Amino acid sequence: MDSVWNRVRPGRLTALVAAVMISGAGAIRLARGADPTPTPAVTGTLNIAIANLLNIANNIKEYGDLNSETDLDAKSYQSTLQDKKNKLDQLQQSLNYLKPDSPQYTEASQNLLEEEIKVKAWDEETKLELARKYKMRLRSLFQEIEDAVASVAQKDGYNLVLCDQRLQIPDNLDNIDVPTLRNLILQRTVLYSDQSRSIDGEVITLLDKNYADRAAGGGLDQPTTAPSNP
Repeated sequence: MDSVWNRVRPGRLTALVAAVMISGAGAIRLARGADPTPTPAVTGTLNIAIANLLNIANNIKEYGDLNSETDLDAKSYQSTLQDKKNKLDQLQQSLNYLKPDSPQYTEASQNLLEEEIKVKAWDEETKLELARKYKMRLRSLFQEIEDAVASVAQKDGYNLVLCDQRLQIPDNLDNIDVPTLRNLILQRTVLYSDQSRSIDGEVITLLDKNYADRAAGGGLDQPTTAPSNP
């Protein structure tokens, strides 16, 4: 039986190729003739500022107060935990004065076990609660910083603020390994910035003002806004 190729005569093959070429050329002309979607023109000027999130946080009073409160909470937790452990130690020592086969020993031993369970549960719950409290405060503070940055940027006519926060590479490279050094380098998203475009000072001033107003009982429901230029 002849193959499909053999059944296509030279004349028919030439006609087939010509038809395909003509069809393809028509498609190309159609595609070229179609009006392309116009690219929207870029309007306005990109005005960029920079801000260092860590520098801002370290220099505002609210962050300092937050860390101080966190330290006090941690000390209170440690003190209470130590008191509870001391009481457990006293219960443990009291067992030494009782005969292991006596009913009093069994009762005291059961009481010790129950107290140990209570202390462990209190410990875990307290640590979770302290961590939750700190995370919520930290998230709220970050949102305040974002709002203040946006307010200052809008006031000064900036439409883009880059976070210029570069981890420092230590001078003594003997203290870090190669993967750590590589990560420090690759985590840098800004290689150069003109510090005259930094808005850190204005943002810090605004945040401290808003924090003082809230502490004094005023401005609690007011949005974070930067004062207009005189």
